[in-house]
Order: sequence, then structure tokens, then C-alpha cells
Amino acid sequence: MSQHEAIDREDIPDVHNPKYHHGRSPAAWAGVIVAMVGFVVMGVAILADFNLVVFWISVGLLVASVIATRALQVLGFGNNHHLNTETL
Repeated sequence: MSQHEAIDREDIPDVHNPKYHHGRSPAAWAGVIVAMVGFVVMGVAILADFNLVVFWISVGLLVASVIATRALQVLGFGNNHHLNTETL
């Protein structure tokens, strides 16, 4: 490309303005909502005479929140400037 050719703005990556800021992405929201439900279910399990079945369901929800967040990041629904997909 010569010095006099116009550069299309869409070809320049915008490093200072990511798609989502400060975790406000569908991936972050999904992870937080599922984790919050997991913690509420865990609280109910502990208050209900420590029901082990419900307790382990809540632990599964917490693990699912991490998996869902990571999966949505890989699919492009997160703030991916820290994500290295080669390590997956």
C-alpha cells in the first residue's frame, strides 16, 4: 500500500474501545446470573436442615456458571481482549 492510499477505518482494530467494557457482556451477565442462582439455592439448602442433594445441585450451578461464561467468551459474546483461544 502506498502512502497516498486512503485507509478504511474498518480495517484498523480499535484496541482502546473493546466491544464490551468492564465485563458488561452477555458472557459476564450469564455467568453472574447462574452463579447468583447457585448461591441462593445453596443458602436454601443450608437453611433447610442442610439438604445435601440441594447443596450439591447448587455446587453444580456454580461450576456451570464458570463453564457457561468461558464458553460464551469463546463464542464471541464476551470481552475477548484477554482471551487466548489457542490455549483451550
